[in-house]
Amino acid sequence: MHRLALIGCGDVAQRDYLPELYRLGDRVELAAVCSRTEERASAVAQRFGARAWYTDYGTMLRECDADLVANLTPIQSHTEITLAALRAGKHVYSEKPVASTVQDALQIQEEARRQGQVLVCAPCVLLFPQVRYARALLEAGAI
Repeated sequence: MHRLALIGCGDVAQRDYLPELYRLGDRVELAAVCSRTEERASAVAQRFGARAWYTDYGTMLRECDADLVANLTPIQSHTEITLAALRAGKHVYSEKPVASTVQDALQIQEEARRQGQVLVCAPCVLLFPQVRYARALLEAGAI
């Protein structure tokens, strides 16, 4: 069972991600959520069944036993938070864009490689089995 920590409990998290997390119920446990305000963090944790909640992502990364992080923060925070999560030994799924600049994106990519962590950025459709199959067919020259 993978343990997920979610950073950023705003509209995208509450409308798009957390209500659908049950679909991964046998594979993913919501270990923690983090938001800038105590009220939002505690309310989201209670509503979606997170074991813990935080208002500081650095503290969460140090204390939480999550092995993967979903970064759903505002775009200007993506680089800082994704790098911190990777350096804390967490796999990262980031909402788009992964960074505000190409230089930052390359830095994140290199840090993931250095740490041996998986980094995925929305939209993740390129990971869907049917898309990977079509890509393999194209690369093999079958179509």
